Amino acid sequence: MSDLGNVSFGSGIKDTDIQKLTESIKELSKQIQEIKSADREESLKLEKYKQEAATLEFILTTGGLIVGVIIWLGSQSIGIMIDSHQEVILYKHTIAFIQEKTEE
Repeated sequence: MSDLGNVSFGSGIKDTDIQKLTESIKELSKQIQEIKSADREESLKLEKYKQEAATLEFILTTGGLIVGVIIWLGSQSIGIMIDSHQEVILYKHTIAFIQEKTEE
């Protein structure tokens, strides 16, 4: 019987299988940390835009465009105030790009 930390495996599991599993878990943990780091960077940038009350263009995955100012941030969504003083909730997965509105 092989042990991995506090987990015991029956005699049908080979040590090489356990080593492969351990390596896969380490790689997955590394990828999760990279995603968390990118998420923190994204949150900091969005918070900066919010504090500056910067007018942003949100290009959606559908090709639509919403122009507004961030009024709140959530883990999965962003609250936007658009020109007509309406609040809109955008789910992050629907946003393709965000850019500062250029002066015309």
